[in-house]
Amino acid sequence: MARPKAATRGRRFVRAGALAAVLALTTALTAGCNGGKSTDSANTSSGATSAELAKADSLLKPFLERPRTIALTEPLKKLPTGKILAYLECTADPCKILGQSMGEAAKALGMRYEPIQAGATPESFQAAAQQAVDERPAAVLMAGLDSSLIKSQLAEMKAKGIKTVDFSTADNPSTFDAFFLSSKAWYNVGAAEAAYAIKQNRGKAHVLFVNMSLFTLTKGMKAGLEDTVKNDCAGCSIQTIDTMQSDVGTQVPSKVVSALQQDPSINTVVFMAGYQSLGVPEALKAAGLADKVKIIVQAPSANSYADLKTGTQEAATDVDLALNAYYAVDAAARLVTGQKTPDLSDLQMHYLITGKDVTFDPKTEYFHPIPDYKEQFHKIWGLK
Repeated sequence: MARPKAATRGRRFVRAGALAAVLALTTALTAGCNGGKSTDSANTSSGATSAELAKADSLLKPFLERPRTIALTEPLKKLPTGKILAYLECTADPCKILGQSMGEAAKALGMRYEPIQAGATPESFQAAAQQAVDERPAAVLMAGLDSSLIKSQLAEMKAKGIKTVDFSTADNPSTFDAFFLSSKAWYNVGAAEAAYAIKQNRGKAHVLFVNMSLFTLTKGMKAGLEDTVKNDCAGCSIQTIDTMQSDVGTQVPSKVVSALQQDPSINTVVFMAGYQSLGVPEALKAAGLADKVKIIVQAPSANSYADLKTGTQEAATDVDLALNAYYAVDAAARLVTGQKTPDLSDLQMHYLITGKDVTFDPKTEYFHPIPDYKEQFHKIWGLK
């Protein structure tokens, strides 16, 4: 299941017309709606109301805008040369992608980068955290890790002066020394995905959410999806199935097909993470369901990028994992050199993309909303 390692993370510029195309799509969908009011939340809606479409537009707007600069302005005052940076790396593809860029950023700053394999179970997470405690690095980075799993290890890290940086959990940001992608940020991601489905289906979005609740980030995302579908669209509905890491590419395709066969009204499938969709388009085609549903993923991986490019998948809320990694390493560098870190816990890091945005080789490259992010970080770090 490991994603092929990227040969390069060089700059790639998104076509200037990509955002315009997505905006044009949402405008066209609005024009196509008849404005009828739903009387049956399950099947009889005649179309989204103008209020529902306006709400969907407002939820989508931030995800259609591309930033030009990173969200940092304060220069790094001292390089963390020689400091050891550990990363608790889980087995999921996003964790591995993050690790590649963390190592790259740490090397640029003169730090020693030491990934610690953290597996995908509470026991393996605890063992990895204990290894970090014993090795006593200057800072420990982690992703999607619930602090309750490593409560005692976090206490030991604090006692030993080890700085901690986490992102994508349901935790209170104050649990760690620095934190990114809070539950609020993930809630907004789910809400945007629901809004896109509402517009695509003209107020008749019947959504299947393919979750992986092992990762606590999904709590916020699931809540955003459910609240938006239930509260902002009278003619829509949502249901959820849960999966495990071991189900990807094996049980997930059959579970999705089974759910669609049991409920033919489902017209949109949303995946917690792009790599979960591996093998799903093929399974849908074999079952004669490929033309009946739209697929939306969060954090597309190689397979979902390729499917976006061919039109097999509809859209994605893409989070630039490399950019995330640079933010995390920057926070660690500031912490270990005694510099205050800005509060970026609620910073939006997701952007809606379609196949028009996949202008790169999905086997080796990724989407970057800020193509020259590396140069911007190097400048703020005082590197040539």
